Order: sequence, then C-alpha cells, then structure tokens
Amino acid sequence: MALSTKVSILDKGEKDIFNVEYSNGRILHCNEPDLEDYDVEEGTEVICDRAFANRDKLFNIYLPDSIKAIGESVFSGCR
Repeated sequence: MALSTKVSILDKGEKDIFNVEYSNGRILHCNEPDLEDYDVEEGTEVICDRAFANRDKLFNIYLPDSIKAIGESVFSGCR
C-alpha cells in the first residue's frame, strides 16, 4: 500500500510546541512562519505535500530514519 502525501480538509492533528501539525505518523502542516530549525519527530513516516512551503526562515530540518515518503513541494519557498 502506498503512503499518501495528500492532506484533505478533514485531516486534523495535534500541534507540537513549534506549531507543526502531526496526525498518525504524518506531518500535515507547519503553521509557524518564523521556524528556523526543526527536528522531525522519530516515528514520523510521511511529510505531506507543501507541509513546510513558504517558511522562508527555515534553514535546517532534521529527518529521522523512519521517513518513508516526502510529498510534493514540501520545501518550496524555503532556504
């Protein structure tokens, strides 16, 4: 079974202290415009389409070995 990187309007998750929204091992969206560095939580398997798009201050992101899929345009507009 392929892992979906798509987010629907029905997808809801919990936000961490950096305002990054997670649901069932997936990053749905980052709502923090000033995020500069970020460590993706261990156990995360999917980063959904455009999750970090237009976070122009994002400079470093650290990915765990658990990542299996990265969606389209995830980092567009980032440094």
